[in-house]
Amino acid sequence: MSKQEEIKQALAAATPGPWIAKDDSVAAGNDWVCQMYEGDPDCECDFNEFPNAEMNAGFIAMAPEYIAYLLADNERLEQRNQELDTWATEGFEENQKLVKERDSLLTALQEETKQCKKAIMLLVQVTDTLSTGRTPDRAGAALKQIFKWLNENHPVGQEGEGHHEPDRS
Repeated sequence: MSKQEEIKQALAAATPGPWIAKDDSVAAGNDWVCQMYEGDPDCECDFNEFPNAEMNAGFIAMAPEYIAYLLADNERLEQRNQELDTWATEGFEENQKLVKERDSLLTALQEETKQCKKAIMLLVQVTDTLSTGRTPDRAGAALKQIFKWLNENHPVGQEGEGHHEPDRS
């Protein structure tokens, strides 16, 4: 049986409170515990008068151990709670970083998609221009379209747009 279950059973078996500590000055300074009857703080009962006096005595005798156990368990749970709180905070912060990275990658993907669509449109235009006739004028017109598109769109890989010449030294 767990310590917590033992404490629950001992508490259930003891006479319910409220209990008060009494200083029996008449009986030469003996301190004793009694159950307060109907809220009367001047209870005059003998601890042993209760039918479950043995259970009461056992519960009271174990109280320091029970309290120490519960305090230690409470401290352990508070420590674990703090660890979980730290873990959750770190997880939340990592999630926020990942969301920002995802959003950045999504934006980059959308931009690349736009560039690809523009490149496809250019290919369609050039193909149309070239298909209307195979003359030097058509080839020149197609090249002008390509040159114009490159100047307007600066696709990745062009000079100054992320493309780096290899070091030839």
